[in-house]
Amino acid sequence: NARNARVSLGRRNGYIEVVVQDDGRGIDTSAERIRHYGMTIMRERTLSLDGEMRADSRPGGGTRILLRFPHRSAGAEDTADTNLLGATH
Repeated sequence: NARNARVSLGRRNGYIEVVVQDDGRGIDTSAERIRHYGMTIMRERTLSLDGEMRADSRPGGGTRILLRFPHRSAGAEDTADTNLLGATH
């Protein structure tokens, strides 16, 4: 039931971060819904890439999902935090 969603991709403290958030109802935290296939598959794929996943309901409604993956550079390590969709912050 979300009306808006936002996806951001960036690099922070040696990790690539993907954040997906919306303004819907939030996550149903009942035991039955926590084991829902969509979240399970996302978590398994994240772990298979040595990543971390966190999903939370946001204050005032909505969901925020954070995916973090270690940044592996073929060349010299760039330590600047970067929004990979454009600007450096």
